[in-house]
Amino acid sequence: MYMKYRERLEKEIKESVDVSVQTTVKSCWNEVDKQCQEYKPFTLTKPKGKSGWKIVRVFVSSTFTDFFNEREILVKKIFPELREWCKLRHIHLIECDLRWGVPKEATTQLVIDTCLEELNRCHEDTNGQPFFLGLIGKRYGWIPDKTDVSDELKEKFQWVDNTSITFMEILHGALRCKSPNAAFFFRSNEVIDSIPEKALKRFIDEETLSKQHLIALKKQLQKRFPDQVYYYNCKVDGMQDTAGRERVKFSELDKFSDQVLDFFKTAITNMYDDNKTSEYDEEEIEEENQKFYIENKSELVVGQDNLLKILTSYLKGEPLSDIPESEDSKSFVRDLKFWGKTVPEDNMIMCIKGHPGYGKSTLLSKVVNDFLKVSIYCIIS
Repeated sequence: MYMKYRERLEKEIKESVDVSVQTTVKSCWNEVDKQCQEYKPFTLTKPKGKSGWKIVRVFVSSTFTDFFNEREILVKKIFPELREWCKLRHIHLIECDLRWGVPKEATTQLVIDTCLEELNRCHEDTNGQPFFLGLIGKRYGWIPDKTDVSDELKEKFQWVDNTSITFMEILHGALRCKSPNAAFFFRSNEVIDSIPEKALKRFIDEETLSKQHLIALKKQLQKRFPDQVYYYNCKVDGMQDTAGRERVKFSELDKFSDQVLDFFKTAITNMYDDNKTSEYDEEEIEEENQKFYIENKSELVVGQDNLLKILTSYLKGEPLSDIPESEDSKSFVRDLKFWGKTVPEDNMIMCIKGHPGYGKSTLLSKVVNDFLKVSIYCIIS
């Protein structure tokens, strides 16, 4: 008798939770529909470069721990090829991948503001039709508490309560404006069956609300972007150690790579069909590319005040004893024993060391850009 009562009670609780979750998800999409109807497109366009070049920013959005492989292919294969293709058309390609752009100690407020402000830049460059790449698997992403998002940020970005940061990127970068330059790539659920159990929690959501949100999101994207949703499969190829962390390795992502390239080449051509392939001066191209690279990489630096202070002090030629120490360890530029016989006039070498993708180039771009603003020139290699 007791067992039947217990089973009935658990069933009633589950049904109550399910109804509550579905109500929350429905309420979120009602707010999304309202925002889409009231949306006013951006009308600002940033000026061309001095040689008439245009800018294309591609914002990459996904949950982090489960899309490492795809993001690596984007950085190492897809974007380099797309950048060369754009260069022939006098177009600067800037990939906006903020996976390493925000320090670990950053607050939720800073993370949200950094990501969505970068999307504002994408809007400005395209008159409200951002180039947006959404990667979607079996995770919806972290949902901040209402108290984690300030009233200022809620008003600034029209925040929808009970949704994830990843969802807000999709809403701000594609949904409201129904951008024709947005592509969504759904990874096959079959991949999950082959992922080692110890790594499975990085690839799936366990919370009921997140699961229901994800189901609704996929349905809505298929409905609202029928020609901009793509499906791909891949193969689990064991585990690998990357940057000191063991990760699941994927293979057979060629179809994914080809589809991403084809979509953005077509979208860029449709928007900038007047930028035809042309002859150009190699030196001018290099100068223009470096200028835009430095300026735009600089915009992605968040925090890192101590490292910036160390680099600035060093490049200004301040005495070694006056250069502040980093939080991790002493910079070996301060260790005169390392260099052997030196004289006061010698220029010491500073080495910036870090794993691939940890933001070394972004950090140095910030330093160089700050120096150029005050007409101080330095050489960094």
